[in-house]
Amino acid sequence: MARSRSRIGVALAMACLVGAAIPGGRAEAAVSRIGLEDCHLTVHFISEEDGRRMHREGWLPDTYTPAPSYLGPFTGSLGIWVFDCPTTSIDDVGAGDAIISLVGIQVMDRLAHNVVPTTWDHYLVWAHSDNEAIVDALEEVGIPAVDVAGATFDWRADGTTTRAAIPWTASPYELTVRGSIQDAPHLHDNTFQHGPAPGAGPSLRLLIDPLVPRDRFCFSAVAADCGSIRVEDGTPMADLLDDASVFAAADHEVLSHAEIQVTIR
Repeated sequence: MARSRSRIGVALAMACLVGAAIPGGRAEAAVSRIGLEDCHLTVHFISEEDGRRMHREGWLPDTYTPAPSYLGPFTGSLGIWVFDCPTTSIDDVGAGDAIISLVGIQVMDRLAHNVVPTTWDHYLVWAHSDNEAIVDALEEVGIPAVDVAGATFDWRADGTTTRAAIPWTASPYELTVRGSIQDAPHLHDNTFQHGPAPGAGPSLRLLIDPLVPRDRFCFSAVAADCGSIRVEDGTPMADLLDDASVFAAADHEVLSHAEIQVTIR
């Protein structure tokens, strides 16, 4: 769907804070719910040789433990999830279409509650969207969200390659994925936290029906450049990625329904 480096509004009805129990016994205060309908999704998995760089350069609070990449101990990994949705809602109020990009560092958190393949969560560095109401909802609870006009998403426009372009003024970036391996439905649920420590502060909890999502994925070790990220030198995204590289990527067929629970704990 088309809409309006290489180194790697709508009125917003905010709910009152209500405590809710979640697995592991933690209590959450529900702030809002973002509904996503009939979306496509790409996910890029990015390998960082020095996981401790995330702490050293201030991208990740020391209270979080970076999830290692396939390269082994003391490495790190990042993830970029991009949704393209023709229909969204905020607390059941229609919010129009949206492209939403979540840029995060993979972290080890609630291992007892994770199921393969999502055996990690994310510390959210940035959220970008071309939907002002969604950006406002995220900013309201302290999520680092940026309104990015002109974002585009082309799903398999040539039959194989999906491309997303996020023209963030401070640091534009473009992602491509050319999946070749058909996957079976599997869990995609995840969290994107932005508090001073795991389980504290604002968080996005992603919920997707596990029986629906199908994706085509690829590994760079098998097909070079099957997933790419283009950024501009000297920009925040270039600084975050540094020499990190895409080691796997996936694009998804239509996700009929997904939900992002915006919470503060």
